[in-house]
Amino acid sequence: MPVDFRLRLEEAEFPADVAGGEEVTERPVPEVAGVVRPGVGQQRQGRPPGAQVGEHDGIRREGVRLARAALAQADGLPPAAACEVLNECRWALFDYEPPAETVRLSERLERQSLLARSPYFQGEGLMTLAIDQLRLGQVTDAQSTLLAHERTMPATHASQWLQLTMETVLDLWHGRFAAAEARLFNVAGPIVARAHAERARVADTLQQTWQGQVFWLRRERGELIRSTDPEVFRQIEGHAFFAIWRAGLALASADENDLTAAALHVRALDEDYGGFAAFPPHGWTVPVAALLAELCLAMSPAARAPGEDSALEGPPDGLFPGTAGRLRVILSRYAGEFVLAGWPSVLLGPAERFSGLLAMAVERRPRHKVAGEPPPASGQRCGIPCARLGAQGIPVPAPRPGREQGLVDNSKKREAPGLTPAEQRAGRAEQRPVQNRRRWPYRS
Repeated sequence: MPVDFRLRLEEAEFPADVAGGEEVTERPVPEVAGVVRPGVGQQRQGRPPGAQVGEHDGIRREGVRLARAALAQADGLPPAAACEVLNECRWALFDYEPPAETVRLSERLERQSLLARSPYFQGEGLMTLAIDQLRLGQVTDAQSTLLAHERTMPATHASQWLQLTMETVLDLWHGRFAAAEARLFNVAGPIVARAHAERARVADTLQQTWQGQVFWLRRERGELIRSTDPEVFRQIEGHAFFAIWRAGLALASADENDLTAAALHVRALDEDYGGFAAFPPHGWTVPVAALLAELCLAMSPAARAPGEDSALEGPPDGLFPGTAGRLRVILSRYAGEFVLAGWPSVLLGPAERFSGLLAMAVERRPRHKVAGEPPPASGQRCGIPCARLGAQGIPVPAPRPGREQGLVDNSKKREAPGLTPAEQRAGRAEQRPVQNRRRWPYRS
Protein backbone atom coordinates (compact mmCIF):
# COMPACT_ATOMS: atom_id res chain seq x y z
CA MET A 1 0.00 0.00 0.00
CA PRO A 2 2.17 2.82 -1.16
CA VAL A 3 1.44 6.25 0.12
CA ASP A 4 3.86 8.48 -1.76
CA PHE A 5 1.36 9.27 -4.48
CA ARG A 6 3.51 11.88 -6.20
CA LEU A 7 6.35 9.54 -7.05
CA ARG A 8 5.36 8.97 -10.64
CA LEU A 9 6.43 5.78 -12.33
CA GLU A 10 7.93 7.30 -15.43
CA GLU A 11 10.87 6.10 -17.40
CA ALA A 12 13.05 8.94 -16.12
CA GLU A 13 12.80 7.57 -12.61
CA PHE A 14 14.01 4.07 -13.51
CA PRO A 15 17.65 3.22 -14.08
CA ALA A 16 18.55 3.00 -17.76
CA ASP A 17 18.43 -0.80 -17.94
CA VAL A 18 15.10 -0.96 -16.09
CA ALA A 19 13.53 1.78 -18.22
CA GLY A 20 13.96 -0.12 -21.44
CA GLY A 21 17.64 0.39 -22.18
CA GLU A 22 17.89 4.13 -22.78
CA GLU A 23 18.23 7.20 -20.64
CA VAL A 24 15.14 9.38 -20.56
CA THR A 25 15.44 12.98 -19.51
CA GLU A 26 12.86 14.88 -17.51
CA ARG A 27 10.27 16.57 -19.74
CA PRO A 28 10.11 20.37 -19.58
CA VAL A 29 7.25 21.67 -17.49
CA PRO A 30 5.07 24.38 -19.04
CA GLU A 31 5.18 27.71 -17.30
CA VAL A 32 1.86 28.66 -15.78
CA ALA A 33 1.47 32.01 -14.10
CA GLY A 34 2.01 31.83 -10.35
CA VAL A 35 2.40 28.05 -10.29
CA VAL A 36 5.46 25.96 -9.56
CA ARG A 37 5.63 22.24 -10.08
CA PRO A 38 5.65 20.38 -6.74
CA GLY A 39 8.75 18.32 -6.15
CA VAL A 40 8.72 14.57 -6.52
CA GLY A 41 7.73 12.96 -3.24
CA GLN A 42 6.40 16.21 -1.82
CA GLN A 43 2.89 14.94 -1.28
CA ARG A 44 3.51 12.47 1.50
CA GLN A 45 1.31 11.22 4.26
CA GLY A 46 1.53 12.92 7.58
CA ARG A 47 2.78 16.33 8.65
CA PRO A 48 6.21 17.78 7.94
CA PRO A 49 8.64 17.07 10.79
CA GLY A 50 7.95 19.41 13.65
CA ALA A 51 4.90 20.93 11.99
CA GLN A 52 1.71 21.53 13.91
CA VAL A 53 -1.75 20.77 12.60
CA GLY A 54 -2.29 24.44 11.76
CA GLU A 55 0.95 24.60 9.77
CA HIS A 56 0.01 21.47 7.86
CA ASP A 57 -3.39 22.93 7.01
CA GLY A 58 -1.73 26.07 5.68
CA ILE A 59 0.61 24.10 3.44
CA ARG A 60 -2.29 22.02 2.21
CA ARG A 61 -4.46 25.03 1.38
CA GLU A 62 -1.65 26.73 -0.52
CA GLY A 63 -0.89 23.61 -2.56
CA VAL A 64 -4.54 23.08 -3.42
CA ARG A 65 -4.88 26.74 -4.39
CA LEU A 66 -1.89 26.52 -6.73
CA ALA A 67 -3.17 23.34 -8.38
CA ARG A 68 -6.61 24.83 -8.97
CA ALA A 69 -5.06 28.01 -10.38
CA ALA A 70 -3.04 25.93 -12.83
CA LEU A 71 -6.11 23.95 -13.91
CA ALA A 72 -8.00 27.16 -14.58
CA GLN A 73 -5.34 28.10 -17.16
CA ALA A 74 -4.91 24.62 -18.70
CA ASP A 75 -7.50 25.10 -21.48
CA GLY A 76 -5.47 27.88 -23.04
CA LEU A 77 -2.31 25.81 -23.32
CA PRO A 78 -1.13 23.64 -26.24
CA PRO A 79 -2.34 20.03 -25.87
CA ALA A 80 1.03 18.66 -24.71
CA ALA A 81 1.42 21.39 -22.09
CA ALA A 82 -2.20 20.94 -21.00
CA CYS A 83 -1.54 17.22 -20.51
CA GLU A 84 1.38 18.02 -18.21
CA VAL A 85 -0.69 20.43 -16.10
CA LEU A 86 -3.69 18.10 -15.90
CA ASN A 87 -1.55 15.13 -14.92
CA GLU A 88 0.43 16.98 -12.27
CA CYS A 89 -2.54 18.80 -10.77
CA ARG A 90 -4.74 15.72 -10.64
CA TRP A 91 -2.15 13.98 -8.48
CA ALA A 92 -1.68 17.13 -6.42
CA LEU A 93 -5.44 17.09 -5.67
CA PHE A 94 -5.72 13.32 -5.16
CA ASP A 95 -5.98 13.66 -1.37
CA TYR A 96 -8.10 16.83 -1.49
CA GLU A 97 -10.80 16.29 -4.10
CA PRO A 98 -13.41 13.52 -4.29
CA PRO A 99 -13.11 10.91 -7.06
CA ALA A 100 -16.20 12.40 -8.73
CA GLU A 101 -14.04 15.47 -9.42
CA THR A 102 -10.70 13.79 -10.18
CA VAL A 103 -12.36 11.48 -12.70
CA ARG A 104 -13.25 14.56 -14.75
CA LEU A 105 -9.59 15.56 -14.77
CA SER A 106 -8.65 12.05 -15.90
CA GLU A 107 -11.16 12.25 -18.74
CA ARG A 108 -9.80 15.66 -19.76
CA LEU A 109 -6.27 14.25 -19.68
CA GLU A 110 -7.24 11.39 -21.95
CA ARG A 111 -8.87 13.75 -24.47
CA GLN A 112 -5.90 16.12 -24.47
CA SER A 113 -3.48 13.22 -24.91
CA LEU A 114 -5.24 12.29 -28.15
CA LEU A 115 -4.92 15.87 -29.39
CA ALA A 116 -1.25 15.88 -28.39
CA ARG A 117 -0.72 12.45 -30.01
CA SER A 118 1.25 11.45 -26.94
CA PRO A 119 1.38 7.72 -26.14
CA TYR A 120 2.84 8.55 -22.74
CA PHE A 121 0.01 10.86 -21.70
CA GLN A 122 -2.59 8.56 -23.24
CA GLY A 123 -1.33 5.82 -20.97
CA GLU A 124 -1.33 8.20 -18.01
CA GLY A 125 -4.87 9.28 -18.78
CA LEU A 126 -6.18 5.74 -19.08
CA MET A 127 -4.45 4.62 -15.90
CA THR A 128 -5.68 7.55 -13.81
CA LEU A 129 -9.17 7.08 -15.25
CA ALA A 130 -9.16 3.40 -14.21
CA ILE A 131 -8.05 4.37 -10.70
CA ASP A 132 -10.85 6.92 -10.36
CA GLN A 133 -13.40 4.45 -11.73
CA LEU A 134 -12.39 1.95 -9.06
CA ARG A 135 -12.78 4.63 -6.39
CA LEU A 136 -16.29 5.24 -7.68
CA GLY A 137 -17.13 1.53 -7.62
CA GLN A 138 -17.23 1.25 -11.41
CA VAL A 139 -15.26 -1.98 -11.52
CA THR A 140 -16.52 -3.14 -14.91
CA ASP A 141 -15.73 0.22 -16.50
CA ALA A 142 -12.26 0.13 -14.94
CA GLN A 143 -11.63 -3.30 -16.46
CA SER A 144 -12.54 -1.94 -19.89
CA THR A 145 -10.24 1.05 -19.38
CA LEU A 146 -7.37 -1.23 -18.36
CA LEU A 147 -7.89 -3.32 -21.47
CA ALA A 148 -7.54 -0.15 -23.55
CA HIS A 149 -4.40 0.74 -21.61
CA GLU A 150 -2.90 -2.68 -22.24
CA ARG A 151 -3.50 -2.35 -25.98
CA THR A 152 -2.09 1.16 -26.32
CA MET A 153 0.57 1.52 -23.62
CA PRO A 154 4.16 2.25 -24.62
CA ALA A 155 6.60 -0.65 -24.41
CA THR A 156 8.27 0.58 -21.21
CA HIS A 157 8.79 -1.14 -17.89
CA ALA A 158 6.95 1.69 -16.14
CA SER A 159 3.75 1.09 -18.13
CA GLN A 160 4.07 -2.65 -17.73
CA TRP A 161 4.45 -2.27 -13.97
CA LEU A 162 1.29 -0.19 -13.72
CA GLN A 163 -0.64 -2.70 -15.82
CA LEU A 164 0.43 -5.74 -13.81
CA THR A 165 -0.25 -3.90 -10.56
CA MET A 166 -3.81 -3.14 -11.62
CA GLU A 167 -4.32 -6.72 -12.81
CA THR A 168 -3.30 -7.89 -9.34
CA VAL A 169 -5.78 -5.43 -7.81
CA LEU A 170 -8.55 -7.04 -9.84
CA ASP A 171 -7.36 -10.57 -9.07
CA LEU A 172 -7.50 -9.83 -5.34
CA TRP A 173 -10.90 -8.23 -5.73
CA HIS A 174 -12.39 -11.17 -7.61
CA GLY A 175 -10.80 -13.77 -5.34
CA ARG A 176 -8.32 -15.11 -7.91
CA PHE A 177 -5.68 -15.58 -5.24
CA ALA A 178 -3.54 -18.13 -7.08
CA ALA A 179 -3.15 -15.80 -10.07
CA ALA A 180 -2.40 -12.87 -7.77
CA GLU A 181 0.24 -14.84 -5.88
CA ALA A 182 1.93 -16.03 -9.06
CA ARG A 183 2.14 -12.50 -10.45
CA LEU A 184 3.33 -11.01 -7.15
CA PHE A 185 6.16 -13.45 -6.53
CA ASN A 186 7.15 -14.44 -10.08
CA VAL A 187 6.82 -11.12 -11.90
CA ALA A 188 6.46 -8.14 -9.56
CA GLY A 189 8.83 -9.37 -6.85
CA PRO A 190 11.90 -9.57 -9.12
CA ILE A 191 11.15 -6.08 -10.47
CA VAL A 192 11.10 -4.69 -6.93
CA ALA A 193 14.34 -6.49 -6.04
CA ARG A 194 16.04 -5.18 -9.15
CA ALA A 195 14.93 -1.60 -8.45
CA HIS A 196 16.43 -1.85 -4.96
CA ALA A 197 19.66 -3.30 -6.33
CA GLU A 198 19.95 -0.44 -8.84
CA ARG A 199 19.02 2.15 -6.17
CA ALA A 200 16.23 3.42 -8.39
CA ARG A 201 14.31 6.44 -7.17
CA VAL A 202 11.04 4.53 -7.36
CA ALA A 203 12.32 1.47 -5.47
CA ASP A 204 10.51 2.37 -2.24
CA THR A 205 7.26 3.16 -4.06
CA LEU A 206 7.40 -0.17 -5.89
CA GLN A 207 8.18 -1.90 -2.60
CA GLN A 208 5.14 -0.44 -0.88
CA THR A 209 2.80 -1.31 -3.74
CA TRP A 210 4.07 -4.88 -3.78
CA GLN A 211 4.06 -5.41 -0.01
CA GLY A 212 0.56 -3.96 0.25
CA GLN A 213 -0.76 -6.53 -2.18
CA VAL A 214 1.14 -9.34 -0.45
CA PHE A 215 -0.22 -8.19 2.90
CA TRP A 216 -3.81 -8.28 1.67
CA LEU A 217 -3.38 -11.58 -0.15
CA ARG A 218 -2.27 -13.19 3.11
CA ARG A 219 -5.20 -11.69 5.01
CA GLU A 220 -7.70 -12.85 2.40
CA ARG A 221 -6.35 -16.35 2.84
CA GLY A 222 -6.45 -16.14 6.63
CA GLU A 223 -2.67 -16.24 7.00
CA LEU A 224 -0.53 -14.24 9.42
CA ILE A 225 1.88 -12.00 7.53
CA ARG A 226 4.49 -12.17 10.29
CA SER A 227 4.64 -15.97 9.92
CA THR A 228 4.31 -16.35 6.15
CA ASP A 229 6.45 -13.40 5.03
CA PRO A 230 8.62 -12.11 7.88
CA GLU A 231 10.66 -9.87 5.58
CA VAL A 232 7.50 -8.21 4.29
CA PHE A 233 6.37 -7.69 7.88
CA ARG A 234 9.73 -6.08 8.65
CA GLN A 235 9.26 -3.71 5.72
CA ILE A 236 5.79 -2.83 6.98
CA GLU A 237 7.22 -2.01 10.40
CA GLY A 238 9.86 0.15 8.71
CA HIS A 239 7.15 2.19 6.99
CA ALA A 240 5.00 2.71 10.09
CA PHE A 241 5.57 6.46 9.88
CA PHE A 242 2.95 6.39 7.10
CA ALA A 243 -0.60 6.32 8.41
CA ILE A 244 -1.72 3.48 6.16
CA TRP A 245 1.04 1.20 7.41
CA ARG A 246 0.41 2.11 11.03
CA ALA A 247 -3.20 1.02 10.48
CA GLY A 248 -1.95 -2.16 8.76
CA LEU A 249 0.30 -2.97 11.72
CA ALA A 250 -2.60 -2.47 14.09
CA LEU A 251 -4.72 -4.87 12.05
CA ALA A 252 -1.89 -7.42 11.91
CA SER A 253 -1.53 -7.21 15.70
CA ALA A 254 -5.24 -7.85 16.15
CA ASP A 255 -4.98 -10.83 13.81
CA GLU A 256 -2.40 -12.25 16.22
CA ASN A 257 -4.69 -11.55 19.21
CA ASP A 258 -2.28 -8.88 20.48
CA LEU A 259 -4.96 -6.31 21.21
CA THR A 260 -2.67 -4.22 23.39
CA ALA A 261 -0.24 -3.64 20.52
CA ALA A 262 -3.15 -2.92 18.17
CA ALA A 263 -4.56 -0.33 20.55
CA LEU A 264 -1.16 1.34 20.90
CA HIS A 265 -0.89 1.72 17.12
CA VAL A 266 -4.35 3.29 16.98
CA ARG A 267 -3.55 5.61 19.87
CA ALA A 268 -0.34 6.70 18.10
CA LEU A 269 -2.34 7.55 14.96
CA ASP A 270 -4.91 9.39 17.05
CA GLU A 271 -2.26 11.50 18.75
CA ASP A 272 -0.09 12.13 15.68
CA TYR A 273 -3.02 13.41 13.65
CA GLY A 274 -4.86 15.40 16.30
CA GLY A 275 -7.72 12.96 16.77
CA PHE A 276 -7.68 12.31 13.00
CA ALA A 277 -8.38 16.03 12.40
CA ALA A 278 -5.16 16.36 10.36
CA PHE A 279 -6.23 13.69 7.88
CA PRO A 280 -6.75 15.15 4.39
CA PRO A 281 -10.36 15.20 3.20
CA HIS A 282 -9.92 12.44 0.60
CA GLY A 283 -7.27 10.11 -0.82
CA TRP A 284 -5.42 8.01 1.74
CA THR A 285 -7.80 9.02 4.53
CA VAL A 286 -10.44 6.64 3.17
CA PRO A 287 -8.44 3.37 3.32
CA VAL A 288 -6.89 4.33 6.68
CA ALA A 289 -10.33 4.88 8.17
CA ALA A 290 -11.59 1.65 6.59
CA LEU A 291 -8.76 -0.45 8.05
CA LEU A 292 -9.29 1.13 11.46
CA ALA A 293 -13.00 0.35 11.20
CA GLU A 294 -12.22 -3.32 10.59
CA LEU A 295 -9.82 -3.19 13.51
CA CYS A 296 -12.46 -1.67 15.79
CA LEU A 297 -14.77 -4.57 15.08
CA ALA A 298 -11.98 -7.09 15.62
CA MET A 299 -11.27 -5.57 19.04
CA SER A 300 -14.87 -5.15 20.14
CA PRO A 301 -16.96 -7.54 22.25
CA ALA A 302 -19.21 -8.02 19.21
CA ALA A 303 -16.39 -9.91 17.49
CA ARG A 304 -16.09 -12.56 20.19
CA ALA A 305 -18.24 -15.55 20.81
CA PRO A 306 -19.72 -16.07 24.28
CA GLY A 307 -17.24 -17.70 26.62
CA GLU A 308 -14.16 -16.47 24.78
CA ASP A 309 -11.22 -15.45 26.95
CA SER A 310 -12.42 -12.72 29.30
CA ALA A 311 -8.96 -11.18 29.19
CA LEU A 312 -9.89 -9.94 25.73
CA GLU A 313 -13.00 -8.09 26.91
CA GLY A 314 -12.58 -4.82 25.07
CA PRO A 315 -9.58 -2.77 24.12
CA PRO A 316 -7.40 -1.26 26.85
CA ASP A 317 -7.44 2.37 27.98
CA GLY A 318 -10.93 3.07 26.70
CA LEU A 319 -10.27 3.02 22.96
CA PHE A 320 -14.02 3.00 22.44
CA PRO A 321 -16.34 4.77 21.88
CA GLY A 322 -14.38 7.93 21.01
CA THR A 323 -12.24 6.44 18.25
CA ALA A 324 -15.11 4.53 16.65
CA GLY A 325 -17.29 7.64 16.78
CA ARG A 326 -14.71 9.78 15.00
CA LEU A 327 -14.19 7.10 12.37
CA ARG A 328 -17.93 6.88 11.71
CA VAL A 329 -18.03 10.62 11.06
CA ILE A 330 -15.10 10.32 8.64
CA LEU A 331 -16.50 7.36 6.72
CA SER A 332 -19.95 8.94 6.46
CA ARG A 333 -18.47 11.47 4.01
CA TYR A 334 -17.70 8.79 1.43
CA ALA A 335 -21.11 7.22 0.88
CA GLY A 336 -21.25 5.86 -2.65
CA GLU A 337 -17.48 5.54 -2.96
CA PHE A 338 -15.28 2.46 -2.89
CA VAL A 339 -12.18 2.20 -0.74
CA LEU A 340 -8.99 1.96 -2.79
CA ALA A 341 -5.78 1.60 -0.80
CA GLY A 342 -2.47 2.66 -2.26
CA TRP A 343 -1.65 3.94 -5.72
CA PRO A 344 -3.21 1.46 -6.26
CA SER A 345 -2.68 -1.71 -4.22
CA VAL A 346 -5.99 -3.11 -3.00
CA LEU A 347 -9.68 -2.43 -3.62
CA LEU A 348 -11.39 -2.97 -0.26
CA GLY A 349 -15.06 -2.45 -1.08
CA PRO A 350 -17.81 0.10 -0.43
CA ALA A 351 -17.19 2.71 2.24
CA GLU A 352 -20.66 1.97 3.65
CA ARG A 353 -19.52 -1.55 4.51
CA PHE A 354 -16.92 -0.19 6.90
CA SER A 355 -19.45 2.15 8.43
CA GLY A 356 -21.48 -0.98 9.10
CA LEU A 357 -18.50 -2.66 10.77
CA LEU A 358 -18.20 0.32 13.09
CA ALA A 359 -21.90 0.13 13.90
CA MET A 360 -21.42 -3.49 14.93
CA ALA A 361 -18.28 -2.61 16.87
CA VAL A 362 -20.10 -0.24 19.18
CA GLU A 363 -22.75 -2.86 19.88
CA ARG A 364 -21.99 -4.41 23.25
CA ARG A 365 -23.64 -7.73 22.48
CA PRO A 366 -21.25 -10.65 21.81
CA ARG A 367 -21.23 -12.26 18.41
CA HIS A 368 -23.89 -14.92 17.88
CA LYS A 369 -22.38 -18.36 18.32
CA VAL A 370 -23.58 -20.96 15.86
CA ALA A 371 -24.40 -24.33 17.35
CA GLY A 372 -21.46 -26.67 17.01
CA GLU A 373 -19.08 -23.91 15.93
CA PRO A 374 -15.51 -24.60 17.13
CA PRO A 375 -13.77 -21.94 19.22
CA PRO A 376 -11.73 -19.44 17.19
CA ALA A 377 -8.13 -20.49 16.72
CA SER A 378 -5.17 -18.16 16.90
CA GLY A 379 -5.13 -15.98 13.81
CA GLN A 380 -8.78 -16.77 13.01
CA ARG A 381 -10.41 -13.82 14.74
CA CYS A 382 -12.77 -11.39 13.14
CA GLY A 383 -9.94 -9.35 11.70
CA ILE A 384 -8.66 -11.91 9.15
CA PRO A 385 -10.99 -12.10 6.13
CA CYS A 386 -11.01 -15.82 5.34
CA ALA A 387 -13.68 -15.42 2.67
CA ARG A 388 -16.36 -15.58 5.31
CA LEU A 389 -18.96 -13.30 6.79
CA GLY A 390 -19.29 -14.99 10.16
CA ALA A 391 -15.77 -14.11 11.21
CA GLN A 392 -16.57 -10.46 10.55
CA GLY A 393 -19.04 -10.57 13.43
CA ILE A 394 -22.00 -11.24 11.11
CA PRO A 395 -24.14 -14.21 12.22
CA VAL A 396 -24.12 -16.98 9.63
CA PRO A 397 -26.65 -19.81 9.97
CA ALA A 398 -25.40 -23.37 10.07
CA PRO A 399 -25.60 -25.16 6.68
CA ARG A 400 -28.77 -27.10 6.09
CA PRO A 401 -28.63 -30.65 4.73
CA GLY A 402 -28.09 -30.54 1.00
CA ARG A 403 -26.90 -26.93 1.01
CA GLU A 404 -23.34 -27.92 0.20
CA GLN A 405 -24.59 -29.57 -3.01
CA GLY A 406 -26.79 -26.57 -3.81
CA LEU A 407 -29.92 -28.71 -3.34
CA VAL A 408 -32.55 -28.22 -0.67
CA ASP A 409 -35.69 -30.27 -0.27
CA ASN A 410 -38.52 -27.78 0.31
CA SER A 411 -41.32 -30.32 0.14
CA LYS A 412 -41.65 -30.68 3.91
CA LYS A 413 -41.77 -26.92 4.30
CA ARG A 414 -44.49 -26.65 1.67
CA GLU A 415 -46.50 -29.41 3.26
CA ALA A 416 -46.09 -28.20 6.85
CA PRO A 417 -49.56 -27.89 8.37
CA GLY A 418 -50.73 -24.61 9.86
CA LEU A 419 -48.64 -22.33 7.63
CA THR A 420 -50.25 -19.63 5.52
CA PRO A 421 -49.20 -19.32 1.86
CA ALA A 422 -47.18 -16.20 2.70
CA GLU A 423 -45.32 -18.08 5.46
CA GLN A 424 -44.64 -20.98 3.10
CA ARG A 425 -43.24 -18.60 0.46
CA ALA A 426 -41.03 -16.96 3.09
CA GLY A 427 -39.74 -20.37 4.15
CA ARG A 428 -38.94 -21.34 0.57
CA ALA A 429 -37.09 -18.09 -0.01
CA GLU A 430 -35.08 -18.64 3.14
CA GLN A 431 -34.04 -22.11 2.00
CA ARG A 432 -32.94 -21.20 -1.52
CA PRO A 433 -29.27 -22.06 -2.08
CA VAL A 434 -26.82 -19.21 -2.07
CA GLN A 435 -24.69 -19.29 -5.22
CA ASN A 436 -21.33 -17.64 -5.67
CA ARG A 437 -21.44 -16.22 -2.20
CA ARG A 438 -18.44 -13.99 -1.53
CA ARG A 439 -17.15 -11.84 1.22
CA TRP A 440 -18.21 -8.65 -0.59
CA PRO A 441 -21.95 -8.71 -1.22
CA TYR A 442 -21.79 -5.47 -3.22
CA ARG A 443 -19.40 -6.46 -5.97
CA SER A 444 -20.28 -5.51 -9.48
